[in-house]
Amino acid sequence: MIEIAAVSKKFSDGQRVLNGVSLKLAAGESLALMGDSGSGKSTFLNICAGLEPPDKGQVRIAGEDIAALSDTARATLRARRLGLVFLHFNLIPSLSVSDNLVFQARLAGQYDAAWTTDLAARLGLTNLLAQYPETLSGGQQQRVAIGRALAGRPGLILADEPTGNLDEGTSDNVMDLFLSLIRDTGAALLMVTHSPRMAAMLQSQAILRGGELIR
Repeated sequence: MIEIAAVSKKFSDGQRVLNGVSLKLAAGESLALMGDSGSGKSTFLNICAGLEPPDKGQVRIAGEDIAALSDTARATLRARRLGLVFLHFNLIPSLSVSDNLVFQARLAGQYDAAWTTDLAARLGLTNLLAQYPETLSGGQQQRVAIGRALAGRPGLILADEPTGNLDEGTSDNVMDLFLSLIRDTGAALLMVTHSPRMAAMLQSQAILRGGELIR
């Protein structure tokens, strides 16, 4: 689903944060990416999502070189192929839980009412669909964010500390649901985490250190 080849990136102050990083993930594979604060994990995830260009190297998603695409084509690819899960949820406050769930899928023309209903039920959101994000707990908001990422059945999920704002018990429950749903879709998962315990739940682990990927 995603192939990163010799990607390098410097911060604006000239510090090199990625130094020839390469990675492949096929459908159904999952990798946890760890590293110290400031090691470039989130930058790497943004490059994988086509939100930030590398200085050197290539990123292919479903066989397409994202650097060769126009901004519009890149956004379309992202909407149709990627599901993004963020540390701070990034829900749209003016939309209900129901509308937050389907927003991205509708934009991508990938809305499936039956799948969305199943997602809401499995994520424990059925009775919350008419509510707004500000009325939800952190765990509930994160479940909405996960449902939104999966609603369009993307082939690749990119997750940045998806349970980092949750307590340990809630984190475990949300992570179990997240991984179960991803297995059902057959998507690949690249997840940034600071938690060795969360990382151990994925098929493989890697550490970003000194700009290089250590596996």
